[in-house]
Amino acid sequence: MRNRIRVLVAWATSVYFVWMAYMLLTPRPDVRKVTFGFDLLLMTLHLGAFGILALGVGFSRRQWSTGRWRAALLVWAVASEFLQILTGRLFEFRDIFQNVLGVLIGLETARLIRRSARRRILETRTRKRSENIDGVFGETGELGK
Repeated sequence: MRNRIRVLVAWATSVYFVWMAYMLLTPRPDVRKVTFGFDLLLMTLHLGAFGILALGVGFSRRQWSTGRWRAALLVWAVASEFLQILTGRLFEFRDIFQNVLGVLIGLETARLIRRSARRRILETRTRKRSENIDGVFGETGELGK
């Protein structure tokens, strides 16, 4: 069951990556000067988009902490901004910082959630084993009494 969920998350993350690449690399007019407070919205979008991508990768990989996946996400966070130059969009170092920060937050969140879930599973298994032992040996600790 866990493997099926991991595969489903991997597919969803792949679809999300393709959508994200399309949204980041298609030409768009510069609307930053139009709306007050738009910078905060863009910062939230960058952090959120790359955080969700990193979270999805973190949950879809069995050994998500391998350096290759971290490196791939960080390279994409930086490269996506450089690739925007080719499409006529604005290049900003601030966006690179926000992308990288989103990746780091997403990876750390995935690590903490997985560690917490792992602890709960181990505690449940330990509790069940101790209950089984108590049921076999009884309160006095002697077999069958």
